[in-house]
Amino acid sequence: PPPAPPPAPARHRRGPRLRASVEHRRGRQHPAL
Repeated sequence: PPPAPPPAPARHRRGPRLRASVEHRRGRQHPAL
């Protein structure tokens, strides 16, 4: 079988979940949540 392609970045995952993840990574919580 052909070599598996590298894992694509989660660029299609656009939503409150991604934003919350980014906010959590930066060490701050989103006030809207």
